[in-house]
Amino acid sequence: MANLTILYDLASDKGSLSGSGSGWSGTLPPANLRNDDLAAVARYLDIKNSPARLVAGFDRVRPVNAWALIGHNASSLATMRVGLADAPSLSPVVYQSPTAPVWEPTIVWGTLPWGVWPFDGVDKETFPGAPIAFHLSPETHYAQYAFLDVTDPGNPDGYFQAGRLMIGQGWVAPDVENHDYGSSVQVIDMAEKIRTKGGRRLVGEAPKYRQWEIKLSYQSEATALGVYHDLMWRGIKGDLLVIWDSDKEPAIRNRLTLYGALAGTSPITIVEHDGWDVVLQIEELI
Repeated sequence: MANLTILYDLASDKGSLSGSGSGWSGTLPPANLRNDDLAAVARYLDIKNSPARLVAGFDRVRPVNAWALIGHNASSLATMRVGLADAPSLSPVVYQSPTAPVWEPTIVWGTLPWGVWPFDGVDKETFPGAPIAFHLSPETHYAQYAFLDVTDPGNPDGYFQAGRLMIGQGWVAPDVENHDYGSSVQVIDMAEKIRTKGGRRLVGEAPKYRQWEIKLSYQSEATALGVYHDLMWRGIKGDLLVIWDSDKEPAIRNRLTLYGALAGTSPITIVEHDGWDVVLQIEELI
């Protein structure tokens, strides 16, 4: 049905993480990018004059195919480039992506009348969830160092910041083992609703978040026990990034990308020889 991608095995959380140059804030350092509190940001103060570079030195050579920067304040004109290398000098590179926009279009085509549509297709005010910049390389590469550069000299805030960095080997489900019809996306509104004695409806203010239920039928034994069993073993504390369908057009893919955690663990059920059923319940982290 779709090309499910899950990033949870993070090489960037093992080893060193630093910011290149002197523009990084001493009170909001790159180390803040290693926890799931998106409000505890890392801030780069010299974005008007030079790109913000993050460098992860893994504890050993590791496989990598995915980079994600979550909860960023990049402008719609910002660009990003990622790469891998075997040496701390980052030269020569093992892999380097083309320079690409940090923001992809967020507005679904056909949902706004002609003349209202922004030129770049980006509407940050109505975008659901934390802004996420994501890159998936065409194939897996092996390296001990990774970098991510953001160029954004026109950032209206005068600085660049982000809340979480994720670099690692994303699981891309095989076509025959993707999620099924019946999988769902739900918006959860935490606001309290009451009725007065006169019948008036009163609703308080509270955050909203999304919750997904992903049904995976007839998974191979290798996938069920080698991927989803290990994912369940992480429990409800470990964070992850899920892309519902990585081949969708950007505006749809953006709405079907979730930074979250398991809402709970669930059984992995054998239904036939080498056929296992799994249900993932994932709640958004905000």
